[in-house]
Amino acid sequence: MKKCLRIACCLLILCFAFPIAGLAQTQDEWNLSCKHKLRVSSDVYSQTLEGFDDYSPYYITTLPANTYVKKSGGTNDFRRITWMDNGTTKSGYVLSKNITYCISDAVSKDGTPLIIHELDPNHDDIVNTNKVIAIAPSLLETRP
Repeated sequence: MKKCLRIACCLLILCFAFPIAGLAQTQDEWNLSCKHKLRVSSDVYSQTLEGFDDYSPYYITTLPANTYVKKSGGTNDFRRITWMDNGTTKSGYVLSKNITYCISDAVSKDGTPLIIHELDPNHDDIVNTNKVIAIAPSLLETRP
């Protein structure tokens, strides 16, 4: 009886553990969820280099061009970003001018707004068959 109870408990734990493991986001899923990417290779700092109070900002890392990021707060010159590194999200501050928008906006024939990521395999078809509001600047820019 005790052996059956142990086996049942182990099976129950495994049933609950699998869905949790399935929630991990892959790099491709992360990239598609981001509306911004880095135009050029960029140094990342712990906080902005302007107006720091408690401690001096320190260098975290250098991210390569075309790293997909999620942008949040910051100042005019620096933006806080979050990026994925080996399955873990990390954050820091980069120069605002190094970040570019990587999605296109369009409107379908029935008036539905469309947001199309540059990585979407149907990006060009969707843009060509709908009314374009804006093309992703990352697709129009030439690299410095």
